[in-house]
This record gives sequence, C-alpha cells and structure tokens, in this order.
Amino acid sequence: FVWEVLGSLEYDPDVPAENRTQHREFLKNVAVFKEVVPITNEVTKAKIHQTYRIQYLKDVILPSVLDDQVFQTLHSIMLFNNAEVVRELDEDPLFLNALFEKLNAATTSTATEENEEWTDLIFFLQELCQLANGLQIQHRTELYQKLYELGLQIQHR
Repeated sequence: FVWEVLGSLEYDPDVPAENRTQHREFLKNVAVFKEVVPITNEVTKAKIHQTYRIQYLKDVILPSVLDDQVFQTLHSIMLFNNAEVVRELDEDPLFLNALFEKLNAATTSTATEENEEWTDLIFFLQELCQLANGLQIQHRTELYQKLYELGLQIQHR
C-alpha cells in the first residue's frame, strides 16, 4: 500500500516524466538500512522502516503542502515510534551486549578512525542516545545507566 501511495505522489503534471523524482526507486534501492548489530525483533525492524518512510514523506515529498496539523501528526508518530524502538532495543537481553562486544572488538583493532565498522557502531550509539532524549526521564536514565555499565564512557570537552 505504501508503494502505491508513493507512486501516486511521484506524479506531477507540471514536471516532465524524465525529471520527476523517483521516490519508490530511492526508498527501495538507494536508501540502505544498516544493522550494526542484528535486530531480531521483526516488529522493531518494521517500526524503524515505517519511521524512516514517514520522515522521508514529511521532509522530502510533502514539505511544501503540509499544514501545521498534519506536520505535527507525522512528527508525533515518529516520536512515538522512536521511543518504542529505543525501549524495545533496551529490553532485548542480547542487543546491547552484542553492540558493546562489537564496539570493543572494533576499538582494539588498528586505525580505529579508519575502521568502517567502528564508525558505524559509534554513529548508531550516538543516534540511540539522541533518540533516548525522547523517552521519559526514568526510562532514559535506566538506559544511560545500562550503557554506562556496559562500558560507555562519556567525556565532556
């Protein structure tokens, strides 16, 4: 259903066919979903994909035609999805341990800054912490405590 809606949004009678943005092509073949650590919960994975598509819709396809109410609705859906994803990853008994095992293994390898896996892991951890800001304070504190216990050291500069 999503692909049909995106297809209809590709059509713009004012733009020649060869100049139209191919949103379906981009989302299916260009946008890449990287799993730095396998996510075993298919519902969580589906929610990540749904949130990405909503964000793409909100930021790329419809920004000029959205009114404030629809914009806020899409933004709220994204916030709730992100909070659920962070909670589900936090509650997965193996996920965070696997993340830190990979991070520690990548950190001990030579030329850490040039190691693509290490960079992807750091970006993922950064995004996880950024998304955690949308959690209620109790859940956010519990997640940060768990990350600290697993070995995350935050340095202030």
